[in-house]
Amino acid sequence: MKNSAPLSNFLGMCDAVVAGPAMSDGKAASKVTGHLLRLCHAQLVLDAAMLMYLVSHADRLRSLAHPSVLTPHIGALAAMLACDADEIEQNRLSAVKKASSRFGAVCVLKGATSLSAAPGGDAFAYAGGGVGLPGGEDDRQSR
Repeated sequence: MKNSAPLSNFLGMCDAVVAGPAMSDGKAASKVTGHLLRLCHAQLVLDAAMLMYLVSHADRLRSLAHPSVLTPHIGALAAMLACDADEIEQNRLSAVKKASSRFGAVCVLKGATSLSAAPGGDAFAYAGGGVGLPGGEDDRQSR
């Protein structure tokens, strides 16, 4: 991005930014991830494509003033932790806590029972689902 001032000005007006859903261009997602982590001072909620590029930005993500919220499905969490999805499935709670600690973010592992972990180690499970909640293609694959 040659001139990030317009993006920086826009982000300066935001209390929260949700990024990642519906992004299919990996190169663009990687660039946007870097720019958001550098320019944004609002609360971040990162999903989908944005999660695939966090490994190289973990230090920056941990240094943000407010913990971000990451919402991976099992495949994305496996990529974030550089392991196989089967390893995640064997101990989902341990994996979501590890991701939360590594990235300094609240991590919500989506699934039939969603698991949430905070950077301090607190975690909880939610099995309630919701008929009004849409599911993307990746979310359907993780059920």
